[in-house]
Amino acid sequence: MGSKRSHALTRILTHVAVVEEHLRMLRDSPDAIEANHWRGEVRGWLRAMERELDDLGKRTRVEWEARIAAWWNQLGA
Repeated sequence: MGSKRSHALTRILTHVAVVEEHLRMLRDSPDAIEANHWRGEVRGWLRAMERELDDLGKRTRVEWEARIAAWWNQLGA
C-alpha cells in the first residue's frame, strides 16, 4: 500500500466508530437535546472522510464512497 493511500485510509478509519455510534444514538434518541450536535459532528466526519477519497485506489474509493453515501442517507442528508 502506498504511503499516501495508507495515510488516507487510516484517517478514514479513525472516524468509522464515532460515525456509527452517533448514528446509533440519533436512531435511538432522535429527539434528544444533543441530536443537532450529533448530526453536526457526523456531517463533519463524513466531509473529512470524503476529502480523503482522492488518495485511495479506484476500487477502495468506490467501496468507501458507497459506505459514506449510506451514512449520509442514514443521517437524512
